[in-house]
Amino acid sequence: MTLRAPAAAALMLAIAVGACGGRVARPVPATTPSDHLMTCTHIVAEYTTNLERATDIGREMKGQAGQNVGHFMLSGVFLLNLNDSEEQEIRALYARNQELRRLATKKNFEL
Repeated sequence: MTLRAPAAAALMLAIAVGACGGRVARPVPATTPSDHLMTCTHIVAEYTTNLERATDIGREMKGQAGQNVGHFMLSGVFLLNLNDSEEQEIRALYARNQELRRLATKKNFEL
């Protein structure tokens, strides 16, 4: 019986620590090797997709903030998402869109 309590405590700690930090950031690169091949249609499509993705990530961040409050109330600091992966991804999307605007200007059209 005494072995079960430490094992249960270790399992709970592993779950709590494993939940820390949120998800891994997956930022998009600002430039790609094929940028010079993009047509105006491709540039507009990617630009629009990036704006939509940034909006989705922003919603995710707002939802995460609410979850952090709930997790803190229930379990203390162990389940909080304290990383900035969403912010990194949004910054990368905006940097990519700046590059797309530069490409559009080079091709004589504005986004």
